[in-house]
Amino acid sequence: MTSREKLQSAALQELARRRQYAVDVVEHRIDRLNRQIPAFSLCRDTLTATRGRLARIIVRGGEKRDEAIAALRAENKRAEENLKRLLAENGYPADYLEPAYTCPVCHDVGYVNGRACGCLAALKSEWMLSELQKAHTLQGYSFDDFSLTYYSDRTDRETGVVPAEHMGQILEYCRHYADGFTRQSDSLLFLGKTGLGKTHLSLAVAQEAAKKGYVVRYGSAQEHLRQLEREHFSREQSDDTLDVLLDCDLLIIDDLGSEFPSSFTAAMIYQLIDARLAHGIPTIISTNLSWQELEERYTQRVVSRLASSYLNLRFLGQDIRQQKRFDG
Repeated sequence: MTSREKLQSAALQELARRRQYAVDVVEHRIDRLNRQIPAFSLCRDTLTATRGRLARIIVRGGEKRDEAIAALRAENKRAEENLKRLLAENGYPADYLEPAYTCPVCHDVGYVNGRACGCLAALKSEWMLSELQKAHTLQGYSFDDFSLTYYSDRTDRETGVVPAEHMGQILEYCRHYADGFTRQSDSLLFLGKTGLGKTHLSLAVAQEAAKKGYVVRYGSAQEHLRQLEREHFSREQSDDTLDVLLDCDLLIIDDLGSEFPSSFTAAMIYQLIDARLAHGIPTIISTNLSWQELEERYTQRVVSRLASSYLNLRFLGQDIRQQKRFDG
């Protein structure tokens, strides 16, 4: 089962749980009313009997079928009215025995006329945001929280650009990227020194993609690779994590180069990059390393793919974390 199928299954299971809860509440109320109101049980029995007889007449047909159906429907209507009267006389609302489904549109089924209901997408989004929250706090990491005041409005001597203007363009590009995100979106490489907002914008994109119901996996290179290594070298080898990272709609590898270097980690990074590019699935990678450092650590094959197949975004400025510490 792919990560997207697991997400779909988890959402449908939650809807089934909600639907069953709504039904169980009604059954509990019926049991209580049967004990409290003697006539209530009789009305319920009448409704059940007339509905059963009506179904049999419809199936069997025969002479005077229409008259029999009309008579039974009239009897059924009287029983329903009596039931509502009994509820009202005993202080219960008319809809007391109607299941209170969480979604009034699909009644917690997840589909309406063969199409996915909005509640299903909302559940998937809620679950994905919860999973992202486990990997990294999301508070303060939206596009609206990204402040350009920490970037200089003077031309940088080394690059010849104004950091504030340059970062404003990157911010708007990432916002546009997130708004139109699909499983066929471009892969991005965030380059630059530490503390320039690479993690912030990665998480902002991740949240927007998750809100659309896409399966997003976020983590530092160290976190992803530690889990891959743990599963690979365990007594009971498992490819669960690798399968998820290869198949998810958006994979975010933050802080590439922070992991302990080894032949295994280098091979895994290459596999993730190469396989996802081969299937046209987007990945966002951020790193503090230079091109030369990337090549020394991961070989020229990896650098070639990052340079040619990823959209490279260079982050400029001074360490924002240090500025905030000084301001504080």
